[in-house]
Amino acid sequence: MEALKGKITMHTLQRLIFPALTAFVILRTSAPAQGGPPAVDFRYAPATHLTAICFPADWQKTEITERGSLGYDFGPGPYARPLTEISLGAKEVPLSPGEPSIRDPRVPVATIRLNGDGAGAALEEFALDGKTAAASSSTFSSGRIRRDGGLTGAAGWADPPPGCDPAFRNVAWGTNRPVLYRVRVAPGSARRIALGFCEPYKRTRGQRVLELRVEGAAPLTIDALKDNEKNRPYVYFLDGRDVNGDGEITVEVHASPVGVDPNVILNAFWVFPAGTSITEEEVIRGEGSRRAEISWSCGLENEMGAASTRVDGIRAVYTGRPVTPIVIVRTRRTVSFKDGILGNPGRPWVVARPRFTRAAREGNIWKLELPFGTRRADVYVLHGGDPQATAARLPDLDHALKETERFWKTEARLPFGRITVPDSGIQYVLDASIRDLYQIAERVDGGFQFQPGPSVYRGLWIHDASWDVQTALALSDTGSARTCVESMLRFQCADGRIFLSEPFPMMRETPLTLYALCRYAAVSGDAAWLKNRFNKVNAAVGWIRRTRALTLADPSSATYGLFPPGFTDGGIGGISAEYGTTFWSLNALQAAAGAAATLGMPDSARSWSTLSGDLMESFRKASARDARRDSSGNLYLPMRVGDTSRAITPQQANWGILDAQAFGHLFPYADPLLNGTLAMLDSRMTEGVHQDVGWLRGGVWPFFTAQEGIVHVYQRNYARAEANLYAVANHATPLGTWLEEQLPISAGTRTSGDASDATAGALFILLLRDMIVNDRTDTLEILGGVPSAWYRSGARLTLNGVLTDFGPLTLAVKVSPGGQMCTLEGSPLSRGKGVSVRIVLAGLKSAGFTRPDGRELPGAIEIPADRAIRMSFAAAHR
Repeated sequence: MEALKGKITMHTLQRLIFPALTAFVILRTSAPAQGGPPAVDFRYAPATHLTAICFPADWQKTEITERGSLGYDFGPGPYARPLTEISLGAKEVPLSPGEPSIRDPRVPVATIRLNGDGAGAALEEFALDGKTAAASSSTFSSGRIRRDGGLTGAAGWADPPPGCDPAFRNVAWGTNRPVLYRVRVAPGSARRIALGFCEPYKRTRGQRVLELRVEGAAPLTIDALKDNEKNRPYVYFLDGRDVNGDGEITVEVHASPVGVDPNVILNAFWVFPAGTSITEEEVIRGEGSRRAEISWSCGLENEMGAASTRVDGIRAVYTGRPVTPIVIVRTRRTVSFKDGILGNPGRPWVVARPRFTRAAREGNIWKLELPFGTRRADVYVLHGGDPQATAARLPDLDHALKETERFWKTEARLPFGRITVPDSGIQYVLDASIRDLYQIAERVDGGFQFQPGPSVYRGLWIHDASWDVQTALALSDTGSARTCVESMLRFQCADGRIFLSEPFPMMRETPLTLYALCRYAAVSGDAAWLKNRFNKVNAAVGWIRRTRALTLADPSSATYGLFPPGFTDGGIGGISAEYGTTFWSLNALQAAAGAAATLGMPDSARSWSTLSGDLMESFRKASARDARRDSSGNLYLPMRVGDTSRAITPQQANWGILDAQAFGHLFPYADPLLNGTLAMLDSRMTEGVHQDVGWLRGGVWPFFTAQEGIVHVYQRNYARAEANLYAVANHATPLGTWLEEQLPISAGTRTSGDASDATAGALFILLLRDMIVNDRTDTLEILGGVPSAWYRSGARLTLNGVLTDFGPLTLAVKVSPGGQMCTLEGSPLSRGKGVSVRIVLAGLKSAGFTRPDGRELPGAIEIPADRAIRMSFAAAHR
């Protein structure tokens, strides 16, 4: 994965909890006073970063850079790096951007200050009108082409030589998934299909090896860089036929398992009548586009399928001495300047008020000038739909800004306000995480799905989506949780398996989906929905059973009683026997047995519980063999099954046992293997987060630390969970979002993965929620992980109808303005009969509170869960 770079020095946050204080400034280099409470100051923010300013589930994933540029056109290398950036400046004097800020984390309007010699500008950047963010159509060319599985692509990615068909410049791409088109033809008919490739990124053969599949033709394996020459177009012909008679010929590009990169590309394809005589050279120089029935330049489907134009705006106010404002456009797109507009004929792209007076181009950089002395400029970037009509009626950006703010506050309907905490920094990151999770989500092929990121991981990843479903449930958003699960189920095969990622099979996709399905049904109480999908539950369990049975033939095998080898991910590549599938199958079987019991199917519940018990027994035998001690003597379990090598460091990709305990609660609290692995992981940290656990050598992975913090809450290691929470928050950008991995500040600026990383936000939300309310087998524990510093004068901590295993919980902790009293009120739980609520009072006690009569508080008390909570506490020395 490619990386982003840079460094943060200062930012401004809107005060969220105490409206009387409007804003505060935090210096990155500052640290909490010695022995003082932890603070969110973003001291470990990544050097460069991207933050989405688009709408929820928006097809146009607009991002801003750490310099305040608008970022577009993300291709399959360089990853997470915009190929197009749009920024403002001045002709007469360099204007340096300060770091961008977002005043209200619930409203993605970014502000940037430009400063120069006697001149400056204040910018506000935002997306206009959320109603235009609907999913793009996947059908094109008068209904003759359909693209399935997502519309990821980039304009101007490649740079073929002069004289080549410009169709090679753009690209459709997929990460760990194929590029898939369907071409409508007369049922049973044949066509000659030409597929075009032009690779500008890889350096040598063997890096991007692709398998071309056209229905009715034998598959063809090719190398996108056949002659080790970048930007050289190639064309391959396959004679296809509608074999199944459905009136479509499928055109697919898959990653070959013999290649290095599982990410695939397709620049263009042409559809000819069967038997057409045409050469590769003729197609490359453009003859194919003139003769073909269909000529398709791939990767522009989002733009072309948008029903209406999506607009991004930059509102600029220039101050100081008069200058000539300029808009700087760095892009690989093929555009031209005419009549004061940058775009293509009939398709305006970058428009301004007042109108641009002239343009100068140097390579890929355009400098568009506004009239000298302009004090106020409105700049618009138009995406998809009918930009010509949109350009004729663009709104004033003052009005548009108010409409955008109104949309986010009244129409977006994201699950803000479910959790409020008395630390404004943590609240800022929480709200930004909620916003980002839904911005990065998408509607694909008629369904809704949560996604890890807007570029590299713009798509459905089953593991991340399973976490995201839990996050949506934690925020009481059952609708999004349900529809995401239904999108995951679209990938269930006839044998019950969930199969999505390729070319390396990820065996745990099936149990992950099964767990998410059953958890949604359990937490939401939607038994009718569960009953209608119980056949899918049964099929998934059947696949787990049969797949495990494949390992039972040879008792001497390292995988005996577990699962065949698969893709580990998270820091270990290739195919190997790994424990992640076992852990998630145990989680899923436990959840499925509960679902069967809920529906009154005791035979299934018993059978699946027995299977779970057998699998756990096999795991215990295998883990006793594979467990080892690190250099400090900590007992831990490597992630790979039967691994006797020392090539993998102890912490490498060791996420499996965390998922096992965080979501399945598979181990007793005192389990030596679990606690030894936690100790091993916690001995390998820097900047408060875990190092060398993922793909980036020497890097830190903040969301891994959030994942481990969830386990520490369950283990009642509350101080450790608190430290994890603040360390993760301080690795966020000042806009409240994360990259996936980054080097420690002392080691450099390299990063990897996607940005904004929605998975990091999802796990941060889950950690914070669990610190306040944590579900256990027959107990709901509240306030366990709440830091004692949060019980300060005037503090307010609330949960508003947060879903738990035992029903929704409303909770309010209030400390009086003078700090003399603290009250605790909570609702009874609708499914709380026979269940206890354990109220942890250690934090209150540490903060100096006692019973109202002055007696010392116990560490915790338990009350029946179907009883309302009403308690008060007094400050001992205030």
